[in-house]
Amino acid sequence: MKYARWCFMAAYVVSTIWYLKSTGRVPSDREIISGWFVGLALLATIGRSRQEALTVLLSWLPFLAAISFYDFARAFGHMLGRPVEVKSQIAVDRFLGGGKLWTERLQGWLIDPKVGLGRRPINEVERILRRDQSTIRWYDVVVSAVYQSHFIVPYVTAGYLWSRGQRLWRWYAATFVAVNFAACAVFTAWATAPPWYAARLGLIQPFPRVLAGRGWSRVGLSFAGRLIEKGQGIVNPFAAIPSLHSAQALMVSIFLWHSVWKWLRPVLVAFPLAMGFALVYSGEHYLIDVITGWLMVALLMTIGWYLRKRFNWASPWRDGFAFLPRVRSALNPEPPGGSNEPGSSDFEDFDDLEDFEDFDDLVVEAPALNTKAGLSMASLSPGVSELPQRN
Repeated sequence: MKYARWCFMAAYVVSTIWYLKSTGRVPSDREIISGWFVGLALLATIGRSRQEALTVLLSWLPFLAAISFYDFARAFGHMLGRPVEVKSQIAVDRFLGGGKLWTERLQGWLIDPKVGLGRRPINEVERILRRDQSTIRWYDVVVSAVYQSHFIVPYVTAGYLWSRGQRLWRWYAATFVAVNFAACAVFTAWATAPPWYAARLGLIQPFPRVLAGRGWSRVGLSFAGRLIEKGQGIVNPFAAIPSLHSAQALMVSIFLWHSVWKWLRPVLVAFPLAMGFALVYSGEHYLIDVITGWLMVALLMTIGWYLRKRFNWASPWRDGFAFLPRVRSALNPEPPGGSNEPGSSDFEDFDDLEDFEDFDDLVVEAPALNTKAGLSMASLSPGVSELPQRN
């Protein structure tokens, strides 16, 4: 069955590559990308117990459901029709830029002068940016690739971390869901406009909203740019603060830090910085939007670290259901010596064993488990300690 399992997985990957090559389309729908990894994980359980397949479903389905619900909640927040804040971000960004927006600075430095940004009518500028490939620089291609990675990299990372072990993947999934819903709560309570919207109102230097995807046409992938524009037209346009692009880029780098070779770590450092650059240059976000996205991730991961240490959570997916009992035990600790109730023990159960990712972890932690359980080799088998030792 091992060879059959690998054959099915190889066929799955090859058929996906063939489909992408024949259609010339790269999916940006996060449910589709995540669902692809679920399918691969299910194929990896062929020939194994049904429990493993059930574990895949129970682990990934809440993740997929949370993504779908987030899309609905974000759209619902837009439907509420709250007043849109436009000028506050401009004032803050001008302060950060020394009197000038960083979007205006970057576009003034990097957009080809013959485009005539700020000198020609905006319709003519947009036409030149769309059709004249000689105005597309190498960094425009990088900007488009980095911007598009937001719709792919976080979900590829989820699949990679799943293959590395359940514990890290569970914390990644919980953090991902927390970041998305925290951002959605902010979007619902406080609608904020991005730079391109302020440009349309004439509050800042006008520019067309084509910079995020125009680089793809330079490498023959114009359809990818069209996908970006299509997606931009159907999402909530007033969800600037915090920037989920910058938040998820930082989150991916943090979780991958100890899971990649050290020579790749500079790439992890550069990824969130490149994402911030792409967002500000393209006019999709202000600099303050990017910074608040990073700060939100730092805050939520700090809270998660505190809960993990304070209540000894092994994983949020499982131990989160035991949150209230743990809170009660923390607020009302048992007296020294433990509980006097019959059958009580400081070691609740052996479920913690499922959190060890390999045998080495179990060997290292076994003495601690025995101490916590009040067990020892002598107590389990009194005669063991009396056995003669081998010379």
